[in-house]
This record gives sequence, structure tokens and C-alpha cells, in this order.
Amino acid sequence: MKKQHILLLTISLLFSLFVYFFYRTEKTLVTQIYIYIFSEENYFYIRNYVVERVFLPEFVVKCLPGGLWVFCATLLSKGLFIRFGHHQFPCMYFPLIISVGLEFCQLFKISKGVFDIRDIFCFIIFWLIVFFWDADSKKSALLEQKHQKIACVFCYMVIFLAHVCD
Repeated sequence: MKKQHILLLTISLLFSLFVYFFYRTEKTLVTQIYIYIFSEENYFYIRNYVVERVFLPEFVVKCLPGGLWVFCATLLSKGLFIRFGHHQFPCMYFPLIISVGLEFCQLFKISKGVFDIRDIFCFIIFWLIVFFWDADSKKSALLEQKHQKIACVFCYMVIFLAHVCD
């Protein structure tokens, strides 16, 4: 069971990376890193090759990567808590709060991007999938807690790869 979950997490994050790399603006951090290491000419050659052969609907390009990130981050955060004094706050709420919060920052022009209500619906749906997936279990059975924390931090760092550079 653990291997299936880890495989699902890996495929979800790699698909999101694929979409950001080939179908979103070339100004994302992940693309800029590739262009810096290789070349802009190489990037656009590969990008054009992929885009001409693999059609992805607008929803898949615009909304699904964020929803998949919420799914992965929530699944990895399940069972982790942050303590504030005598209170514990479940970390599995952070992906939903962060993603919806960033979307509203776009609405109010605090951050770059375009507000899209479909993104919020996608975030909520993927968060609810994890929330109800194993509702009886308060702990994630994915990894040992030490490794789960590392994987969770890595998943949160992935969001920076989608950042649009100036």
C-alpha cells in the first residue's frame, strides 16, 4: 500500500512539472533553470515538439497542477501537527489554506497571476479526496514520520519551481 501511495505522489508531482515545463510560460523558475543549464533554443525545440504532439485541455493546463500539488501536500501533511503553546494544529489544512490564499492574493493583485475560481474548486476537491480517503486514520501511513517530514518539506518547496520570474 505504501509503495502505491508514493508512486501516486510521484506521478502527480511529475505530471504537474511536465505541464509547467511545457505548457505554461517559459518564465517559471523550473524552466529558467533548464534554460540556464542548457539553452533557450534547446528548450523551445523540445517544448514545440511536445506541444505539437500532446494536446492538453485548458483545465488540465491551468487548474490541475495546483490541485495535484494540494493532493500531494495534503497526503504528506496528514498526521503531522504544529504546536502553538498547548494547542496542536493539523498540518493537512496548510495546503488548502496556502493555495486558496495565493489565489486570493492574485485576485487582489498582491501576487502575480490570474484569479480563477476553477482553481479554488480544484484545490478543494483534491483536498477533500485526501481528507475522506482514510477518514478513520488520523495518521498518514505513507512513511516513517522523519521521512514524512522531509518529503512534506520537499513538496512545499516544489511550489517555488512554479514561481514566475521577471
